[in-house]
Amino acid sequence: MAEKPEYDAFLSYSHALDQRLAPAVQNELQSFAKPWYRRRSLRIFRDRTNLAADPGLWASIEQALRASRWFILLASPEAARSQWVAREVEFWLREKSADTLLIVLAGGELVWGGDDIDWSRTDALPEVLRGAFHAEPRWVDLSWLSDAEQVDRANPRFRECVADLAAPLRDMSKDELIGEHIQHHRRNLRTAWGAVSALAMLLVVALVATAIAVNQGNLARERADVAMTRLLASAARENLSTRLDLSQLLAVEAYRMRPGPETSSALLEAVTATPQLVGYHPAGSEVTALSSTGDVLVAGTKSGRILRWDLAGEPRRAEDVTVAVPAPFAVEASADGTRLAATDGNATVVVEPSSGRQVRVEARGTVDQIALSADGRLLALTEDAGYIVLHDAATGAELRRAPTPWEIVAPDKIAFLDDQRLMLGTVTGSTAYLALPDLRVLAEVGARSPQNRFFSAYSPNGDFFGFAANDPVVGGFVFEGMPADERTGTPPKPQRRQEFSPRTYPEVLAVAAGGSGFAVAVSGLLQVFGDRMPEGSLEVPGNSQLNRLSFSGDGRYLAGSTGDSVVLWDLDQTDRLAERIATDEPDEYSFIGKPDLAVDPSGENALVLPKLGAEHLRRVGLRDGSDEKEFAAFDAQRAIWVRSGESVLMASTDGTARLISAADPADVQATWDSPGGVDMSGSPEPALIMREVRGDRVVVVDQDGRVVVRSLPDGEVLQDLRGPWPQWLSGEGDVASAMAISPSGEHVALIDRNVLVVIDLRAARAVLVSPGGGDDVEFTPAGELLVQRSYGQVEVWNVPQGSQARTLEASDLLEDSMAVSADGRYAAGVRGDGLLVLLDLASGGRIGQFSLPQPASGITGAVGRSTTIAFTPDSRELLSLTSGGELLRWPLDPRAWAQRACAAVGRDLAPQEWRQVTGTEPPADLRCMR
Repeated sequence: MAEKPEYDAFLSYSHALDQRLAPAVQNELQSFAKPWYRRRSLRIFRDRTNLAADPGLWASIEQALRASRWFILLASPEAARSQWVAREVEFWLREKSADTLLIVLAGGELVWGGDDIDWSRTDALPEVLRGAFHAEPRWVDLSWLSDAEQVDRANPRFRECVADLAAPLRDMSKDELIGEHIQHHRRNLRTAWGAVSALAMLLVVALVATAIAVNQGNLARERADVAMTRLLASAARENLSTRLDLSQLLAVEAYRMRPGPETSSALLEAVTATPQLVGYHPAGSEVTALSSTGDVLVAGTKSGRILRWDLAGEPRRAEDVTVAVPAPFAVEASADGTRLAATDGNATVVVEPSSGRQVRVEARGTVDQIALSADGRLLALTEDAGYIVLHDAATGAELRRAPTPWEIVAPDKIAFLDDQRLMLGTVTGSTAYLALPDLRVLAEVGARSPQNRFFSAYSPNGDFFGFAANDPVVGGFVFEGMPADERTGTPPKPQRRQEFSPRTYPEVLAVAAGGSGFAVAVSGLLQVFGDRMPEGSLEVPGNSQLNRLSFSGDGRYLAGSTGDSVVLWDLDQTDRLAERIATDEPDEYSFIGKPDLAVDPSGENALVLPKLGAEHLRRVGLRDGSDEKEFAAFDAQRAIWVRSGESVLMASTDGTARLISAADPADVQATWDSPGGVDMSGSPEPALIMREVRGDRVVVVDQDGRVVVRSLPDGEVLQDLRGPWPQWLSGEGDVASAMAISPSGEHVALIDRNVLVVIDLRAARAVLVSPGGGDDVEFTPAGELLVQRSYGQVEVWNVPQGSQARTLEASDLLEDSMAVSADGRYAAGVRGDGLLVLLDLASGGRIGQFSLPQPASGITGAVGRSTTIAFTPDSRELLSLTSGGELLRWPLDPRAWAQRACAAVGRDLAPQEWRQVTGTEPPADLRCMR
């Protein structure tokens, strides 16, 4: 039995001209009339994707040709002149047949003369096809795309051309294929939007009800608004992993239409998704090139614009530069970004953005690759005729020309390693090292990759080469990376080896300088591996397709192109909303423990106690981390603000305390002895707690359930309750798991592993006893009590009625981690994996979560148990303080989240996007920032 062909078609094209059209044709053929459950409908071989146009790999190209049923030629004058295209066509005619050869006219002229090609008027076909056709060959005209803004699969004309090509490959008529495409397209839409469709039906019902129920217009409009906001919120969640830009825009629109817990939750989920995201930058047209040098990132677009980012300054802003190159496939920058270079193969320019000055560099052939030296003085380029040429970047003058070494006939990368060496490399890792400025060959290194089925990349500065290949032994892919080394003349041993298993075949690979990491894109999902990743690897979702990737010089930033946008990630960023307050908190625990944090009534300052019983206490300004003052802590267990923030009260384990001026740490205003001459029991943790009430007194509670009320400022004991409380301390040696004091000072809650007790201080007795222990208690401003049970459930109790009112979606919180906002809107807690959970108190629902960064010091993996949280008095921010880590601020106003989302997306919701999601006409104003 004959072996089944591995590929449906072999795609042959000129790399110098058609390296943007060829991937588009390949992608569209593979996805045309494709069921949703299949990766592709056709398998198209494209040598840039799978192999290198390298002489040493011709055997592999022959193998791919033999394994293909059809041959597709992207015809153009450049393809007609390409020796590799001619060789592939010649092989096909010899081994296969001209009857299975399809032609796509990408440029130039193609004229049929009746019995053969009219070669006097045709310039798009290689001479090897002369006499090959006895009847007019099948061909599709795509030359009109050169004037189109971009290849758009929604363009009916382009879809017709794809159908013309795909029909013979699928052994179907064109009409049958288009019909099948429409059926699959509709079925795919139904599958992908199943959940959204249900909500859309609710919207339709609500809209119909609006038209019918004239007398109930307000109710109908309310229902329509609810259905619309639910539809937008649902669609926002549907697009989180594949269209994060659209997801954020839809979430913003949903919240603006109907603010509330449901839309706030969708907005927070969108604005915290993919924590590493810096933002999207719409380029106005298809991104055709992407590269980085040091801290400078540059992108080229089909419209001839170059975008430049200064990653060391403000990575969110890009400078726009227009160059005299229509669609550059390569752009480069000097280390400081003062000079940029771009080429489309035919035109090459050097531009100085500060002055707008542009210098045209004259080449003697088609330019394949370019590189700028770090200081911007030299431009190197390779020509398709096999030459490496050195130019003066300031004038464009040619300084030196030399043949490329034999192994580097088709270089994939050139770079200045330093001011004395230039490297040239192919996709197989064959590398030549040349001396500057005479271009003398210092050394050559042979191929470092397998013979086929691999993809490869160089680091931006050319100092590291890596490839990834499918390895049946490990059942996945293996990445191997090695440094540039011209001294030995032999391939160096790999310095980084990583096994990984992508969901499908990877599409793009990027390597960081020095081999510190690498990244692959798989159907838009970004997978990053390397030294910067806390766990060694990281998955970064948010896009359906990524065409290019490039690391910054230090490996911190990673950029990618998707359609007409550039997306930037900060690999050190753990959350998109967190703002660092300028202080590092030392880790003073030899075990897992957390610091104490108290915010003053103005919200301008915080007290930071590194650990319970520490020798020093710090006051930190919350706006910018300035205005720090250090207090002698006197072995304090707790510190709180009193007297409207004018004083600080610090209490020790035995109940003694000091009242100190907040303005002058040396000014001790009062010293309190142990209450009633009897020491309190404030050890072990949670020690004791304190709360100022009514502005003239402080309530102090210890772990044994003793409650002491003392006056301010003299510390006179007003009340001293020592129990015993009903069912309290059921087992000998038991102490409270947690204690809480109500804002009014009327109630105190105690919980241990057996029982919950609430004490009414006015009646001096227990008014609520609930069997079943727990781990934490916290009062709300309205006097309700949050109870975290030992089995994880968080209950909300009505204390006066002695009954449970509702529960919160918070079964995954750590013990003794809850906090409640002063306005009673939010509750928050910490999970063991370092996530801060934000809850809506009224509904009990979960709004969202924030990601805590791993501390610089301390016990690995204990960030949750090492973190204290507190709300600011205005309830607009949540603060977190981690032992060995940082003091961070998290905004809680959904309007601030919306502003962050708009800034990250960098554009407005398009009317067509609204129509596709809702099926209705968009509102007049879709601006994100409004």
